[in-house]
Order: sequence, then structure tokens, then C-alpha cells
Amino acid sequence: MRLPYAVLLVLTGLVAAFMTYVGASGLDLIISVFVLIYWIVALFMTPLPRPLNRVHAALSIILLAIFAYLAAMRILAVLRL
Repeated sequence: MRLPYAVLLVLTGLVAAFMTYVGASGLDLIISVFVLIYWIVALFMTPLPRPLNRVHAALSIILLAIFAYLAAMRILAVLRL
């Protein structure tokens, strides 16, 4: 059960270091990439005990809403609307 969390931590660290190296500084980009990493790692954390599964489901819904908002704002900025 601890392995996916360790993978999440390592992947987040590697991606953060890479984004620093390439000079990515947008908070929306950083949050979006972290959300994608979380969703990928969350696939490997199933099945979870029932209470923990509800927490992960709620967190995923919240992260989906944040990701959708940031993506919409980025698209609107590109389209200049």
C-alpha cells in the first residue's frame, strides 16, 4: 500500500525538478501536471478500504474540477476571449 505513495512522491519530485530546469513557472501548469500524476498513480492504489476509497474519490472529483477550470482558463487565454 505504501509503494504507490512512494511512486507519487518520486514522480512529483522528478517532474518538479524537470519543470524547474525548463523554466516552467505557471501555477496552472504545475497543478495540472500534479493532478495528472495523481490520477495515474491512483489507478494503482485500487482496491482501497471503503472509507479511504471515499476520500480518494472526493479528492479526485475536486482535482477534476480544478483541472477543468485551469484548462478552460488556458484555452480562453489562447483564444483571447
